[in-house]
Amino acid sequence: DSTVAVILRLRQAAKRASREELKRGPVMGNLEAVVEYLRVSVGHSEEEKVNILYLDKKCRLKGEEVFAGTEDAVFFCTKKVTRKALIRKATSIIISHDQSS
Repeated sequence: DSTVAVILRLRQAAKRASREELKRGPVMGNLEAVVEYLRVSVGHSEEEKVNILYLDKKCRLKGEEVFAGTEDAVFFCTKKVTRKALIRKATSIIISHDQSS
């Protein structure tokens, strides 16, 4: 149990570090950082996930949302995503889908 807890903490720390890097500057100019963040955030999961990154007009991260599904499907509502983008005043979004293996 303690080994699992350490691994989970390390994963959360990597996710936070990647997110902070995305918040510092424009996302669109740093594709490697986006890919790494999504790999840490959504990757290696038992179920399929869709990750939505909300960006402002300077392509900085404004927020995110993860929709989790089952081992072979994930559903998300485009209306809900659009509403959240408007609330966050996002001018663009990145949608990432991680298919479980």
